[in-house]
Amino acid sequence: MLPTVWSRWILGAFLCACAVTAQAEEAGWRFADLMEVTLRDYPEIIAKQRSVDAARSEVEGAEWQRYPAPGVQAAMNSNGGRTDPVFSLRQPLWTGGRITAGIDAARARHGAADAEVLVTRRSLLLRLTSTYSNLRRTQIQLDLHRQNVKRHEGLLEMIGRRVKNQVSPEVDLNLANNRLLQAKNELSQIVQNFSNGTMQMSELVGRKVNKLDLADLPDLSELPKTLEEATAQTMATAPGLVKQDFELQAAQADVDSAEAAYWPKVVLHLEEQFGSKSEHKASISLESQLGAGLSSVTNIDAVQSRRQGMIEDRRKTVLQITTSVAEVWNAYNGARYRLENNRTNYKSSEAIFESYTRLYVAGQKSWLDVMNSAKDTFNSSLAVEDTEADRLSSALSLLVHTGRL
Repeated sequence: MLPTVWSRWILGAFLCACAVTAQAEEAGWRFADLMEVTLRDYPEIIAKQRSVDAARSEVEGAEWQRYPAPGVQAAMNSNGGRTDPVFSLRQPLWTGGRITAGIDAARARHGAADAEVLVTRRSLLLRLTSTYSNLRRTQIQLDLHRQNVKRHEGLLEMIGRRVKNQVSPEVDLNLANNRLLQAKNELSQIVQNFSNGTMQMSELVGRKVNKLDLADLPDLSELPKTLEEATAQTMATAPGLVKQDFELQAAQADVDSAEAAYWPKVVLHLEEQFGSKSEHKASISLESQLGAGLSSVTNIDAVQSRRQGMIEDRRKTVLQITTSVAEVWNAYNGARYRLENNRTNYKSSEAIFESYTRLYVAGQKSWLDVMNSAKDTFNSSLAVEDTEADRLSSALSLLVHTGRL
């Protein structure tokens, strides 16, 4: 029965993944689907989760140090005869806090391993949002470049008729043809960029990504309202700081463990000898943990220095987070301001192009004015999409930093 349940579960998960992939290939990938697949299947995430399992096992190993250690001893004497086997138990009664410190350190490192998964997740999300924004920009620009080629083909056809009817000079036809070739070269370059972008996204997702669903836009309604709010939320949710806090706890436990060497440990010994001579022994001993020479003192100095270094690293991380959030916040607000200006500029450029085309037919503008106006209109449309991609990228980055994505 159990294998049947598992097989049905695995089959259902496989069919669900296939359905998402098939839908994405037909209509284009949505951002939510890209994020779900990446965070579920990316090898680095899986590797960090295995590290968590290893850290959990180390906690169990540290806790077992509280239990007695069994032993068995059997040997051969100088005459070739076997000695009677001796079974023993060593139970630590008091170690000066070394076992407790070892358990605390293992638990702290387990927490740090958990936090490392979140660090990797956030890093992966930042990479995904950047790759997604750039691919979305390139896909939209690909359509714009195709429209630009069509516009120049129309202009070439228009001026071709006028040259054929000897209304316009042939140099105008040459200019239109040159501009068309330039537009086609730019289209070829953007096709190459789009192909590279889909390959990068495919590598990140682990699935074939042919295009994005441009009708789908990530929800940006939860963006922070102020820089102070963004910084506070980032500090509160930063997995890097959580990881460093656990590492500091582990370092403090290492200090406690090292200082426990100043104290002897109390150990209960139980021995049972079997064979020709049965014997029972029980004893309690004090065992020094100082080590050779002054090695305990230098060991304490070393672990304390490492802990102080970790404290300074955490302070540096706080400063880096503050700077990083401020840069993303400024990028977002700068892109929003430029976007409005670029949209206005594009509308004006489009109106100017249409006006120049009519005035050219009326003989009030030159063909060069029309061609330059077409180029300005196209460049302004690219500027709009560039700025929109910058706004989207910085907005998504803010959502990742503040833990809302």
